[in-house]
Amino acid sequence: MVRSRSKTAWLFSRNGVLSASIALQVLTLGVGGFVMLQRAESGLSEKIGARAIDENRRIATNFAAALEKEVHNPFTYDTPEWLRAQQLVERFEVPLGVTVLLLDDEGRVLCHPDLRQDATIRTQDYSWQPIRLDDTNDVVEVGWMRNNEVRTGTTNLLSGNSTLAIVYSPKLRARLLVSQPTDNLAAASAHVTEDALMMASIAGIALLGVSLVGTVLLMRKHDAQLRSANARLEIEVDRRTRKSVANRDGLIFGLAKLADYRDTDTGKHLERICTYCEMLANEAAKDNPLITHGWVRLLRTAAAMHDIGKVGVPDHVLLKRGPLTPDERAVIQTHTIIGADTLMAIRSVVGEDELIEMAAQVAMSHHERWDGTGYPHGLAREQIPLAARLVAIADVYDALTTKRVYKPALSHAQASEVITSNAGTHFDPQLVEAFVRVQSEFARVRDLLASEENAVAGSVTWQGRSAAA
Repeated sequence: MVRSRSKTAWLFSRNGVLSASIALQVLTLGVGGFVMLQRAESGLSEKIGARAIDENRRIATNFAAALEKEVHNPFTYDTPEWLRAQQLVERFEVPLGVTVLLLDDEGRVLCHPDLRQDATIRTQDYSWQPIRLDDTNDVVEVGWMRNNEVRTGTTNLLSGNSTLAIVYSPKLRARLLVSQPTDNLAAASAHVTEDALMMASIAGIALLGVSLVGTVLLMRKHDAQLRSANARLEIEVDRRTRKSVANRDGLIFGLAKLADYRDTDTGKHLERICTYCEMLANEAAKDNPLITHGWVRLLRTAAAMHDIGKVGVPDHVLLKRGPLTPDERAVIQTHTIIGADTLMAIRSVVGEDELIEMAAQVAMSHHERWDGTGYPHGLAREQIPLAARLVAIADVYDALTTKRVYKPALSHAQASEVITSNAGTHFDPQLVEAFVRVQSEFARVRDLLASEENAVAGSVTWQGRSAAA
């Protein structure tokens, strides 16, 4: 199955398409060239045969006319008239392979180009030689042919199959016969076909070369256009992705802010939490390779949803002035589970999402403590998700330094003292060390974003509902 998939992937790859295109061109040219040459050879043989018949007819007609000018009466062998006829046969120009001869009235050889070199040729008798006529397809013996018009046909002589042209001269009582072996025609056809094959092969190779070069150039141009289109598409996808992420983060932040307005007197609480988490995570990344730039960006948005579950807490508990009863404290602590359940319900609809998963961890575990005494599950140390441990420090710092309806605000120094004194009990010691290194930045952000009312420092110790809630 894997091998089949790899072959399929290769077939539709760039190299696979190029190879298939080349193979298709070679196959098309090869098969097409073979079929065309077969048809051309067949047609060429027919044309050469027809041309040979016409040529034989022309030779017979011209020789007959020349003979009757030279000889006026019937003649026999070795007479003055025979000599003139024999000399005409010997000097009459004919194409290579064509033979002109005269037969007497009985069908024996009377004149032949080689007769004076070989007298035995005189003994050859063609009277019973069958000829298949071209125009009627009838088979007629030479001795019975007394037509004074040229007739053409084919016969099987001692030298093999031949095309013939024959005409009878009543004046001279002799038959003129022009023969040409069909082997010569086949050789001529093969010679022309070989030349045509060579030219076609050269042309095919040249055409294939041009086609291949053109294919490669077109593929390269296509690749360049595809790369350009992909680059534009990647830019557009990146732009839309960033816009989508920005819209998502803005919507999430807005929903988180609606929940936050139920519990705070300022609209800057979430901005401060997100900024604190980002600064603290960037500093902690120096000692923790798991914290990347992308992870920090997710944390900044996820931190805004740490208290989203408070929308499910009744107002008389959430906004109560003064200490909470044990039952009321148990109710308010359910905001961690409510928030996580809400976010996981969203995840079940939209599918896997890093931001929602991190936000659910933060909502569920930002009140867990390093020593295991936190809620809702009493997790300890690294059991607590890293994002939740970071948000815990940022949330407590902001709760301490912000005035609420049930408490005044602490100074930055007082809040920092609380954070550092609870390293190893409430907070991750390594993250507290990172906090110490950037605490001045925390103070700057606090002063920048906190309202004048919430910026008033108090001398109250870290007691009250926010520490537990």
